[in-house]
Amino acid sequence: MRNKSDVLYLTKQEEKCAIAAIKFLNEPKPAVQIKELRGIYKEFERSSDAKQLVDSVSQVIEATGAPERQSTISAPTSRINLNREDLHLICFDFVS
Repeated sequence: MRNKSDVLYLTKQEEKCAIAAIKFLNEPKPAVQIKELRGIYKEFERSSDAKQLVDSVSQVIEATGAPERQSTISAPTSRINLNREDLHLICFDFVS
């Protein structure tokens, strides 16, 4: 059975921040960010404050200037129609 402290109650804005933090954490990171995130996690293990964890990860996201993933995932606004004449076959012969 879950304790009341195991449940995290979030507002819609906090939920969006938490989802963005999870997406950010699922991407590869340089060693400097990993070290910083480990420190944040150790602090979370001591305090068990999930909202502080999300806020700290959000600060890392802002500090790194990570782009919003939603803008890169959106569908292209226009399509280019290609004809057969527009395509060219390029071959490279690789000899080692």
